[in-house]
Amino acid sequence: MTTLEDGLAELLANPTEQTAHRMLLDRLEEEHPDPRRALTELVCAHAANDGPRLALACWLESHGEEERGEFIRVQCEIAERVRANWEIGLSELRDRQRQLMMEHGNNWCL
Repeated sequence: MTTLEDGLAELLANPTEQTAHRMLLDRLEEEHPDPRRALTELVCAHAANDGPRLALACWLESHGEEERGEFIRVQCEIAERVRANWEIGLSELRDRQRQLMMEHGNNWCL
């Protein structure tokens, strides 16, 4: 059985790998009374790595917050394209980010 530490190490090594997200999420669901809080703490503790953010997005999407999960994914994709100096599709991603924030931002900030 994978430990939480193993799941986190795998996630940090492979931040975009869906299996790494699932491995960490499975452990958090079993070991923590508040997986959302635990994921948020991981995001803060590993701010330079998109893995925890993408795992949080996956968790949100599987717990009825599809738009918030999408918002995080879009932000991660924007950041990745900016880092790679890849302009293709960037304008559309920024438009989607704005649209999601306009439609849902007030609820997310409460």
